[in-house]
Order: sequence, then C-alpha cells, then structure tokens
Amino acid sequence: MHTTYKRLRVWKKSIQLVKQIHALAGQLPGAERDNLTPRLRRAAVAIPTSIAEGRSRLSGRECRYHLGIARGALFELGTQLDLAVQLDYTTEPAAEPLRERLREVDFLLDRLIRSSTDRHDN
Repeated sequence: MHTTYKRLRVWKKSIQLVKQIHALAGQLPGAERDNLTPRLRRAAVAIPTSIAEGRSRLSGRECRYHLGIARGALFELGTQLDLAVQLDYTTEPAAEPLRERLREVDFLLDRLIRSSTDRHDN
C-alpha cells in the first residue's frame, strides 16, 4: 500500500486540525453532544480522509474530485466553528487558532488541487 499522502504537508496539517477539533468538541456543552459535537468531528475527519482517498486515485480527475470533497468538509467545519462561537459554546479567542489552521489547510489544499493534472484523462 502506497502511503505517499502521509508526506503531504496538507495531510499532516489536517491531522493536526482533527486533534484540535476533537479537543474543542469535547468541551462543548452536554446538550450539543448529539448535535454539533459529532458534526464537528465528522467534518474534521473527512478532510485528511478525502485527501488520502484522492491521492490513491489513478486519474487526475478522480483525485481532484476527492480533494474537492476535502475542501467542502473544510468549509463545513469552518461554518460549524462559526456556529459554536455564535452560540457561545466557545469564545472567539479559543476559536482563533482553529481558524488559523483552517486557513492554512485551505491554502495548502488549494495548491494541491491546482497542481493536480489529468495525466490519465487526456
């Protein structure tokens, strides 16, 4: 099994994001354990998972499709973080390091999507 995706900076940063989100989710009020908590965790986990899946694909088109799913999960996660702040489940200062990591992953993921080529789809 090839694990070249593990060398990608974006994959490593997204794994760190998962850890940060899991820590935040564990601090949300009990009432959110069945609602926002699993959504935060699911969206966070979807990012490195989709990056790995995309890098396993043989065509550039399939790779970009899965990287697009990772980007969608990233934006979903950003919205959920906004909601956690707006609902006073966390503070803006506590959310800022997560927002910075989201921006970093977005930048790296965008670069990876742009660099993916359709070697096999031509």
